[in-house]
Amino acid sequence: MYTYLTRIKEVLKYQFHNDEIILLKGNYKEAFLTLLDNNFSIKDSFKEFTAYDFELFKDHIILTNQKAILSYSLDLNDSFYNLNTLDYILHIKGERFNSKYICYGEVDHLEYYLLIDLKTNKILKKMPVTLGFGFVQLFVSEDLIVSYRSTKGLIGVFTLDNKEIWQLNINTIFYTGNESEIKQLKVYKNAIIVASNNGISSIDITTGKVNWTTKTYALTIEIVDNIGYACSSLSLYKINLDDGTMFDYGRENASLPNFDYNGKTYWASGYEVVYHDGLLWYRVYDSGKSFVTAINPYDGYYEWIHCIEEADKIKSIRFNNNRMYLLDIEDVLHIYEKS
Repeated sequence: MYTYLTRIKEVLKYQFHNDEIILLKGNYKEAFLTLLDNNFSIKDSFKEFTAYDFELFKDHIILTNQKAILSYSLDLNDSFYNLNTLDYILHIKGERFNSKYICYGEVDHLEYYLLIDLKTNKILKKMPVTLGFGFVQLFVSEDLIVSYRSTKGLIGVFTLDNKEIWQLNINTIFYTGNESEIKQLKVYKNAIIVASNNGISSIDITTGKVNWTTKTYALTIEIVDNIGYACSSLSLYKINLDDGTMFDYGRENASLPNFDYNGKTYWASGYEVVYHDGLLWYRVYDSGKSFVTAINPYDGYYEWIHCIEEADKIKSIRFNNNRMYLLDIEDVLHIYEKS
């Protein structure tokens, strides 16, 4: 399905812009923004400005330097790629709704959650760092955010003025006797889908009403139309997100089958699928070997299994323009092209 093209070392983060790849390249002590063309040749590298993170919106980038003391904007349509210093500092890793962006930041040495218009890079609103439970995990409408405390099982919806719409302790949903820990949140229609160690739940964003629950452990969920593909460490099952009906592919504990490679059997040990081109792409790490498998979402069987011999454990899979990008835990980006 895919053949190896190349690999790029020291990639901390990457985004796609038209036919270019924008990299945060280096290490956690010193990294720089680098632009590559479609053939992976360096188009530009901003060695005069360090960066620890960046946010891309259409043709604009906001980046913050390594010591988090300055933030810049960059217009990719500008042939000279001029960096303009902003009058605030963003710590990036925020949440976006349309062209608005919420992020922890600083203005005049004071800390806030900042609401930024990514079209203009202007501050729309300053909010206290105590917004929600002190964390913003999802930005779900023009005026609503979702906040949770993972290990406490607390989840709530708040306005940007920090007015609580509702909050809920998911331990009251599952009644297992074990403390619930939130693993992942996704939005489906007007509901928050909560994956936890005690089950999965659908909660109405507006009212906090619980629509349905399951008692099956999940680390992640990939949403495709009205189906959620839920993974734990060795299992895959699908859920109808409208009513919570589950399907385990007819396997005990929804376990993914083992597979053979070079005469040795490997466990399908992973925790997340990515939907692309009609298949579920699942990364596996077992006995020191990294694999990418493609799973048929209808019957749960493997369509393709590939060992990445030169890779460490893969931490993410992405696709763009008939290419597959695999980033491993050593920050090496492995690039494949569709055959």
